Amino acid sequence: MFYYLSAFLELLKFYFLFKYGYRITVRKKIVSRISVVGIMLMYSYICVYAERVNFYIYLIWISLELMLLFEYNLKKLLVFELVGICFVGMLDSLSLICIQILNISFDFGWEQTTKNVFASLVTIIFLILVFFVILKKDIAELNGIRSLNIISIFSIGLLYSLILAIIWDKFLDAEAAVPDVKIYMIFLFITLSAYYQLIILLKLEVSNKKLQKKDCMNQYLLQLQEKQYLYLENTERETKKFRHDVKNHMFILSSLCKKGDLDEATEYINQTWGKMELISSGYHVNHNIVDAILNQYVQYCKHSGINFLVKGYLPTGCKISSYDIGTIFSNILQNAFEAASVCDNKVIDMTLRFDDVCIYIQEENTYSGDIKVKGGKFVSEKEDTVNHGFGMENVKECILKYHGNWTYKKLKDKEGEKSFLLQIMLYNKQYV
Repeated sequence: MFYYLSAFLELLKFYFLFKYGYRITVRKKIVSRISVVGIMLMYSYICVYAERVNFYIYLIWISLELMLLFEYNLKKLLVFELVGICFVGMLDSLSLICIQILNISFDFGWEQTTKNVFASLVTIIFLILVFFVILKKDIAELNGIRSLNIISIFSIGLLYSLILAIIWDKFLDAEAAVPDVKIYMIFLFITLSAYYQLIILLKLEVSNKKLQKKDCMNQYLLQLQEKQYLYLENTERETKKFRHDVKNHMFILSSLCKKGDLDEATEYINQTWGKMELISSGYHVNHNIVDAILNQYVQYCKHSGINFLVKGYLPTGCKISSYDIGTIFSNILQNAFEAASVCDNKVIDMTLRFDDVCIYIQEENTYSGDIKVKGGKFVSEKEDTVNHGFGMENVKECILKYHGNWTYKKLKDKEGEKSFLLQIMLYNKQYV
C-alpha cells in the first residue's frame, strides 16, 4: 500500500510544480487521466516486486505521466521535467532529514518506506505553502524569473541539503551514539531554516521581477506621455494656424455664395472640414495616461484598417493610480487590436462612464476563431503559453485592487459576425 501511496504523492509533487509553478495547461480528456492512473499502478507494481527501482525507469514513468497530464511542447516539457526532478529531489532530501529527526527524537520506529511517505507529504505541504499562500498574488511572476537566477536558488538549496546530509550521516545518524534530544531539535531548526531561506530567495526574485515589470510599464507610460505632449503641441500649433486663416476662409466662402457658385463653395467646405478633422483626430477622455494610450492605438488602427471608436470621459478626480489604469487600458486594447486585426469587419468600440462612486469601462471588438477560457482565466492562443497569457490576469489583479468586478460575453449578430464584450467596474478610490 505504501508503494501506491508513494507513487501518487510523487506524481502530486510534479502536478503542483507544473500547474502552479510553470503554469502549464492541464489536459481535460478523461482518457488521459485514466491512462495516468494505469501507468501509476504499473509503476507501483514494479516498486513492490523490485528491491530498488532503476532511475531510468523512474524517469520514463515521470515523463509519460507528465506528457499525459499537460499540454505543452514535448522538448520543453522534458527540460522542465529535469529541472523539476532536481528541485523536488532537493526538497525531498531536506524533508527526509526532518522526518528522520522526528523519528529518532520521539522514537516512532518508522521504517524507511514510512519515512519516505512522510517526507513526500512535507514536500507537498511546502509546495502548497509557496504557491497558494506565500506567492499567491505573485504566482504569475515566477515564470518571468531568469533561468540563471533559478539555477542559483536551486544550487543554494542543493548545497544546504548536501551539507545537512553529510552532518547527519557523520554525527547524528541513528547508529551513532545518541546525543541529547536538544541537539536534534537544533538540527531540525537548522533544516527548517533552509526551507525558510529558499522561500525568501524565491520571494525576493519574484519581487525583483515585479519591480522590473512595474518599471517597464512606467517607462512605457512615460514614453506615451511624451508622445501625447508632442501630439498636443502639434495640434495646438495647427489649431492656431487654422484660426489665423478662419477670416480668409469665411471671406472666400462668402464670395463664392454671392456669385452663386454653390458647387465650388461645397468643395471648399469639404476641404476645410477635412483640415479640421485632421486637427481633431485624437481622443481626449480627461486623463493624460489614457489619452496617450488611446491615441497610440488610433494610429495602430489606422494602419490596420480598424474602425476604432471611443465615447465618453473619465472623471476629473480619477483616483486610480496611473500604473493601474495604464495596465488596464493597454492590455484590453492590445488584446482587442490583435483580435480585430484578423477579422473581415474590423471594429473596436469603447465606452467610458462614471458616477460619484464608480468608473465604468466597456470595450467591444470583433474577433475570429475562438476565445478559450479555462477555470475563469483567458488562455492565450500563442504557442508559448508559459510566457504569454498574463495580460488579462494583470487586468484582473488591478480590478480586484480597486474592489471592482468584470464581466464578459461572446456575442453573435444575425450575419454571424462575432464580437467580444468586456465590461469593467472600478471604485474610484485610492488604494496603496
